Amino acid sequence: MECDYGVKDEYFAIESRRGWQPLFMEIREKSVNYSISESRKIDNRDLNRYRDVNPFDHSRIVLARGNCCYINASLVKVTAVDRNYILTQGPLSSTVSHFWAMVWEQNSKVIVMLNNIIEKNQVKCHTYWPSGPAVMECEDVQLNVELIGEIQKPNYILRNFKLINTSTEEVRIVHQYHYTTWPDFGVPATPSDFLQFLQDIREVGGLGSGTNDEPIGPAVIHCSAGIGRSGTFCIVDTALLQLERGQRVNVKELVLEMRRFRMGLIQTADQLRFSYLSIMEGAQRMNLDLRAGQPAYDSNGVESNPSDSDDDSDDDSDDNLSESNDTNESINAQHADEVEEEDDVISNSNGSPNHCQPSDERPNYCQPTIIDSVPVDDETSHLDEDEAPPPIPPRSESLVTPAPALAPPAPANYDRPLPQVPPRPKRPHEHMESVSTDSESELEEDVVTAPVVVESHATDDTSGSELERKRRRQTDEATPRRI
Repeated sequence: MECDYGVKDEYFAIESRRGWQPLFMEIREKSVNYSISESRKIDNRDLNRYRDVNPFDHSRIVLARGNCCYINASLVKVTAVDRNYILTQGPLSSTVSHFWAMVWEQNSKVIVMLNNIIEKNQVKCHTYWPSGPAVMECEDVQLNVELIGEIQKPNYILRNFKLINTSTEEVRIVHQYHYTTWPDFGVPATPSDFLQFLQDIREVGGLGSGTNDEPIGPAVIHCSAGIGRSGTFCIVDTALLQLERGQRVNVKELVLEMRRFRMGLIQTADQLRFSYLSIMEGAQRMNLDLRAGQPAYDSNGVESNPSDSDDDSDDDSDDNLSESNDTNESINAQHADEVEEEDDVISNSNGSPNHCQPSDERPNYCQPTIIDSVPVDDETSHLDEDEAPPPIPPRSESLVTPAPALAPPAPANYDRPLPQVPPRPKRPHEHMESVSTDSESELEEDVVTAPVVVESHATDDTSGSELERKRRRQTDEATPRRI
């Protein structure tokens, strides 16, 4: 979002809708990624503290002293305020000499350390300075480091070092400002102590470019990875400089601009919010206008432009037209130069030169190479643009033969009659005497062949009627009943 109403109004607008995390995610999505091929080389992988925090090739610091030219450090340029910073990681035990070689070659006078040696039971940075009267010797880069003073402050420690070039006996004084109350992945409790820390560094002139008689290099700023707390420090310092010069401040665009030189500046939404708070309180301390560079608005929120007289506008129209033409010509010429330079960068990307060979003709940082393409797989590279890929077969054409579908079960019919079951013949119990008569033998034969009706052989009408009744009774008992 644009900062049309100043930093303070923008802060309250984001705070009211709880939009810090969405704003931080928007910055992450809009950040540009550049080539990091130097950090991926086998010889340089072990020189990075974190594998996912690497310097861009076009803005990395190239060392000239010693046998190694690589260091995980980036030169961040802010042309709007003529300020440069060197952001780097906390030195490893194997990169201490590289760190001091960078300080010497870049002619840095101030080191800003924003982390502690151990945080959350983890080593975040190696102790790269000597303790006590001992002298640290860096023989591979021909430098010696000596501690000459240490002053305890409420929230930081000021250390003064003597940096000696053993080959020329040249001596330089370097100041280290070690902020000790900034938590990892967090922010200080209030911006007051941090702003006092920033003001003390500004007073010694360590963040500027020095004077014509004694120019100095950019300040070296580091935390553990050199992106979170270090990025917050640079954002606040640059924004306050813009307000001092009456320039318009857009924090989001400022973060995106600095991320063009080093990846991941400001790691959390809380650090982004703390940057706004520090800018507002710092502007209040210095009596700066937080609406500097912003258009004026009336009570209805409409931009109010002061109307000049018609005579003045007519008299100045020709002059303004000529000035605008000259300005357009200069801008077009500048754009043409920029396009030619970008073409050179792209042409050199195919055969990348050896970045580890420093020379006097080129600066100590390489040209940018934007990663804007994705390598094409060999399997699909032979296809023509007009050739469409084969269609996906439907489910019926699948290579796996589907199992035959089972016939649906017949609906249950609970009204149909049960099958006829012939009755079992009655057998006499063992303790009963069996009486054999002609009529009973005939009855047993009739029961076995039931329900077939057998004509009675009895000649007596009475015996025939009794046998008929018994036969009907047994037939009724053998027939199942419907329930």
